[in-house]
Amino acid sequence: MANIEITNYSIVSPIRGVEHSEQGVITLAEGVTISPVCVLGRITATEKYAPYNPEATDGSEKPVAVSLSEVCATSAGDYPIGVMLAGEVDEAYLYVAGTDSEVSAALKDTLRGLGIFSKKYTETAVLDNQ
Repeated sequence: MANIEITNYSIVSPIRGVEHSEQGVITLAEGVTISPVCVLGRITATEKYAPYNPEATDGSEKPVAVSLSEVCATSAGDYPIGVMLAGEVDEAYLYVAGTDSEVSAALKDTLRGLGIFSKKYTETAVLDNQ
């Protein structure tokens, strides 16, 4: 009889529902990776997205969207990215680039005012091959 290797595959998506989205351009530094559900700001001078940075003064200090796609910057520059302008995300996955701390309640409130809702979800019926 053959051996069976048990593998867990997550079929859970951090994006729960998209009400409004657009294809945008994000400006990134070399070596930066943006994954889905990253909070984004928008640079005022260029209207391009950037990772939300509360310490910035270029417009990216104001959260405006959440990323829908992954972008890996091999060099500094502009990259296409899908962004959620309104919808619902799993708050366990929501993050701010460059930090390991949880997203603050104040930031969640700001996103809620934009129509981006973060909610807690518990998966009870996820099947795998076990």
